[in-house]
Amino acid sequence: MNLKLSWSPKISVNNEEIDRQHKKLFSIIHKLASSKNSSENSGSTHEILEELIRYSEYHFNSENKYMAEHNYPALEKHMNEHIDYIKKIGKFIEEFAKGAAELNIKILKYLADWWTGHVSNEDLKYAEYIQSKEEK
Repeated sequence: MNLKLSWSPKISVNNEEIDRQHKKLFSIIHKLASSKNSSENSGSTHEILEELIRYSEYHFNSENKYMAEHNYPALEKHMNEHIDYIKKIGKFIEEFAKGAAELNIKILKYLADWWTGHVSNEDLKYAEYIQSKEEK
């Protein structure tokens, strides 16, 4: 599957650390897609899924802290999107662990769509808010 998921400067949140984290998350998702297309065993795919959820949680904690430090007014809504994502990925991991031996295209599509939409829409909202506060 050719994922339509790539970081570019137009989705930068103007925070070097968070941009680096987004790039790392995109890389993990590409690694997951590659594991689906290779002869790697399901164990390595499960490990990549676990890495994805761990790194997503790390990233969300960093991002939530950053937004809180800047009193972002839509913080709770944004955090709820993070929680919903973690729940959804957790369900995918459970399904995979129960014997869904092959990584479903649905999972990869969800990941690509969610991250593309979340970063280019929701994350850019807090970036614009913080930048406008800093310009005052």
